[in-house]
This record gives sequence, C-alpha cells and structure tokens, in this order.
Amino acid sequence: MKLATLSFPSLGDLAECMFHINVRRPSIDYEKYTFTAELTDDQIDRAGTFHATLLGAEDVLH
Repeated sequence: MKLATLSFPSLGDLAECMFHINVRRPSIDYEKYTFTAELTDDQIDRAGTFHATLLGAEDVLH
C-alpha cells in the first residue's frame, strides 16, 4: 500500500475515479480536485483511466 495523492482536471473525474477504484477514507481537497488515500499499485495504475496525475506516493507500513 502507498499513501498516494492524485490530482484531477475536474471534480467529476475525481468522483468517478474514487467510485470505480473503490477508494476508502480519502482526504479530499475540493478546491484543488485532489485526494490522498492509501492505495494499492493497481488502484494507482487504474486511476490513470480517469485522467489522474500522481502528485506523490510513499510506502505505508502497517
């Protein structure tokens, strides 16, 4: 798992991505169209389908 921050061109793209890749407990910035959440590598890859830009990711240790 990675703590990833993704940016989107619109709020609609952000919402659609969160729904389709099953994001849990994101921290959302509605003004910048970004969210930060714990995601798998697969979820990060699939987010690209929704015009996501990966702003940063760091490994999460549980």
